[in-house]
Amino acid sequence: MTTSQPRLGVLGGSFDPPHTAHLAIASEACHALDLARVLFVPAAAPPHKGGGDRTPADVRLQMTSLAVDDDLRFTVSGIEIERGLVYTADTLRALTERYPDHGLVFILGSDSLLQLDTWHNPDELLSLGALGSVPDHRARHAAHGDLVVQHPRACGGAPAGALSRPAPG
Repeated sequence: MTTSQPRLGVLGGSFDPPHTAHLAIASEACHALDLARVLFVPAAAPPHKGGGDRTPADVRLQMTSLAVDDDLRFTVSGIEIERGLVYTADTLRALTERYPDHGLVFILGSDSLLQLDTWHNPDELLSLGALGSVPDHRARHAAHGDLVVQHPRACGGAPAGALSRPAPG
């Protein structure tokens, strides 16, 4: 008899600042994708965002830790801040080494999913875990509902499956 690995959600971002939409996305992903935990990974310097005025990384890491502190399903990793400018594929590779007994699910917004082919080494990224994509309106409204699941190799095609729950209220 084989048992499946627990699934670890990975939610990256600048978290400048972390807000309720981040928590709603993580909560919905936990439920819809049967995740054991969600790991929040603040970026050192996101390559797809302009330099601009950004809160220092150590402050964003501390703010993110405070934001998730009350939910046992959530934890924070400073892996990208510790390593400096890294790409998502590098982070996922390092996380597979740190969490060898977990299947990774990289959680990202639909806007990012549509740009995934512009990311550094997207093929490797797709080989390191599954993708969970939250519709763009989710980040703006922090509502619960549909969560689209992309098979690791389904990027650019139709979603492999869609999970949905009615929005509360």
